[in-house]
Amino acid sequence: MVDQLQLNPNSVTGITESSAPSDDDESSLSSHTLAALKEFLAEQQHHSDVGGGSEVSLVSENWDLSQFWYTPETAKTVVEEVLTLCGGVHTRVACIACPTLYVYLKQMNPNAIVQLLEYNKHFQQYGSDYTFYDYNLPDEIPSELKHSCKVVVVNPPYLVRIEKD
Repeated sequence: MVDQLQLNPNSVTGITESSAPSDDDESSLSSHTLAALKEFLAEQQHHSDVGGGSEVSLVSENWDLSQFWYTPETAKTVVEEVLTLCGGVHTRVACIACPTLYVYLKQMNPNAIVQLLEYNKHFQQYGSDYTFYDYNLPDEIPSELKHSCKVVVVNPPYLVRIEKD
């Protein structure tokens, strides 16, 4: 079974119901679970393919941080609205906790002035377009960003209540 689960996350080829463990094995994947796995791997492949070359691309979702990316349709719809709000001029846009939107903005309008404010430091790969942001300290942003963006898009964080003893 271990051999069958060592899948390349960048490839979804070769996964079939017949390659799933049989009923004779200790554990097995149902056809529903196998279909979900295929869908997940295809989505991971899509995100690693987005952008390519010198274009901006997404990093993988971080489930430990409850990060889940917008679907392409949702991202494109929101980007179109943001670009409409910008009015065709070079206007600074802030994307708070919405890296998918940042990527699609840069892909659909490479000249867009976009600042990503995000907790996940993996986004430092975006260079000066990235600013570390902790929603627990909402006022702690660089002074040059305060009152400098015409459009601000915020993706509310998934919050988990922590009970104190």
